[in-house]
Amino acid sequence: MSDFEKYWKENASKDSWANKAVAWNIWKEKQAKIDELQKENAALVHVIKSRDIQLENEKHEYDELVSKLVDSKMKNTKLQKRVDAVKGLAQTLWEKSEEKHQQGKVWESKTLGECADEILDVLEQALKGGDE
Repeated sequence: MSDFEKYWKENASKDSWANKAVAWNIWKEKQAKIDELQKENAALVHVIKSRDIQLENEKHEYDELVSKLVDSKMKNTKLQKRVDAVKGLAQTLWEKSEEKHQQGKVWESKTLGECADEILDVLEQALKGGDE
């Protein structure tokens, strides 16, 4: 037997006005429960909306960080290419100078200072982003 049935049996009478009072009390009790659940529901809806906003903000921050990471990786790749180019040039200049020395053509090979100056010029341009 439900709570309603127990309450009805205990409080119902043959008098219709008394029955209406019992029904009114039951309705008020149920309406109070409905009001309580509606307030709870509204609070939960507010929490969900707040979490949605927070999640959207975090997603935006995440997207910005990913974008910055991609940009950083691209810049790093470009800089690495520049460094590799300078290293390659330095190696080429060294090999040519060494070759001239081995052939006995020392007068045709650049001096260490000239090679260093050329390497520094190319390095400076590479790091500035020139000749990409």
